Amino acid sequence: MKNRKIVQSLAVLNKREIRGLQNSLQCSDVVSQRLLQFIIRFYPTFNQKNFTDETAWKHIYPNKKYSRIHLNKICHKLLEQIEFFIITLQINQQNFIKLEQLFQFYFARQAYDLAEHTLQKMERMQNKQLVLSHVHYANNYCLEELITQYQYKHDKRQGDLNFKMCNESLDTYYILHKLIIFCNMLTRQRAVNIQYRLTLHEEIISHIKNNNIKNKILIRLWYTAFLMLFNKKVIYYQMLKELLAQHSKNIDISNIRSLYVCLKNMTRQLYDGTNYYEEMFTIYQDEINNNIIYIHEMIHHHSYKNIVNVSIELQKFNWLKSFIESHKNKIAPQKFQEQVYNLNLAKIHFAQQQYNEVLSKLRVDYKYSDVYWEIDARRMEIKVYYELKYLNILDDKIHAFKNYLIRKKDLSDNYKLLNKQFIKHLQAINNIHPNNITAIQKAYINIKENQAFPEKEWILKKVFQLNPHFKLSEVS
Repeated sequence: MKNRKIVQSLAVLNKREIRGLQNSLQCSDVVSQRLLQFIIRFYPTFNQKNFTDETAWKHIYPNKKYSRIHLNKICHKLLEQIEFFIITLQINQQNFIKLEQLFQFYFARQAYDLAEHTLQKMERMQNKQLVLSHVHYANNYCLEELITQYQYKHDKRQGDLNFKMCNESLDTYYILHKLIIFCNMLTRQRAVNIQYRLTLHEEIISHIKNNNIKNKILIRLWYTAFLMLFNKKVIYYQMLKELLAQHSKNIDISNIRSLYVCLKNMTRQLYDGTNYYEEMFTIYQDEINNNIIYIHEMIHHHSYKNIVNVSIELQKFNWLKSFIESHKNKIAPQKFQEQVYNLNLAKIHFAQQQYNEVLSKLRVDYKYSDVYWEIDARRMEIKVYYELKYLNILDDKIHAFKNYLIRKKDLSDNYKLLNKQFIKHLQAINNIHPNNITAIQKAYINIKENQAFPEKEWILKKVFQLNPHFKLSEVS
């Protein structure tokens, strides 16, 4: 039952939306209401053992023989009702679109006075808009186009019929979107091995420089983000941080989140070592303090994990303990909360050398909902047994990890290779005699010159710990 689309749709709704859905289906057929009532009993995790097709059927039809085909039809019907509710929910939040449709209705029926009155409502709505977004500029263009449409119908062969304003609003909307796409392309280009051609970027940048369009704050923010990503200079990085600090309250949250993503991706390019982690910690604190990191009051498990990793690197354990506890019930999706919390708590225990506590937080059966969490857990377990010098168990765990990587066909070859590098280098240093300084030097150089792989910094620390007399100055 838990893998059905109907359950996946309900899982993304919050509690208030679930209540709204129940109210909207009160006039629906009894079968749909019973099915919804049954499924919601297992919200939000939907992972209970008795959450099955058969128990759902029994709840709907206590005295009727189970039919999978019939249940599929019932689920499909309820899914359509849920999706209609979601669509209605979205449209009800978009008053401008509702007014646009009203204008088109009046205009098509030649009720021109009512159409003009609707345009005036739309203008007032746009003028009252205090929080700017790319949707605001899309609506501006839509409004100017509708004004042109209305004036064209009453053309007296005088004036420009609003074409000038229509053209300028289209330029603003287009340039803003091009800047956003440019930034996304440049960010992606750094994340994976791909090259993009930024079409018309020279013309667009020239237009921005030579016109007042950059005085529009959202354009200025994305223009600064583009300059930062394109030129890779700290000056633009700092400018973007200052602009966000000054204007974030006047920009919609989706744009702010995207601009912070640009900042975080650029931090790695501009800073290294402790400076990098300090910058990232500052950014995460800004996101937390200004409620930027939260979506529907929840924090995505990737962000939760990254905050833990950065805080560990800076050894901010007091702050981190408060964070991990206060946010453990805010992890999204909710069904992963326990796994994500325990896995990250294990990382903190490892950083504090509380190795038995680490093992108590990791799942013995490795049954994690995400393959990458399982790999994180397996690597951490291997590191623990290395630290504890349980060499026989360590060999068994490494062998099991190798076989696991071979079995997992859904992992990319490159990701498997990186994890194999972790195993290879760990086995290499585990076989070095502590008195063999030459071998230690060779291992250090080999690891240092290798491309980034998981736990590389930890392994380098282990090389130094092989012999207290080994110094970096001895590496040629």
